Amino acid sequence: MANSVETRVPFLDHELVEWLTKLPPSFKLGSFREKVILREAMKNSLPKAVCFQRKQPFYSPIKELF
Repeated sequence: MANSVETRVPFLDHELVEWLTKLPPSFKLGSFREKVILREAMKNSLPKAVCFQRKQPFYSPIKELF
């Protein structure tokens, strides 16, 4: 684990999930952007380049393992 990248979803806290399910759909589907609530919550804490960048895939280095 010391030299690996954690690829699990970090937002599996049941209290957070319960809170999110109670929000109206308009909060979750804003202008066809993904993670609208998270981006808005972090816009004053993160640089714009980080907070509003497009989604990018992450590929685990499977080839290096074998």
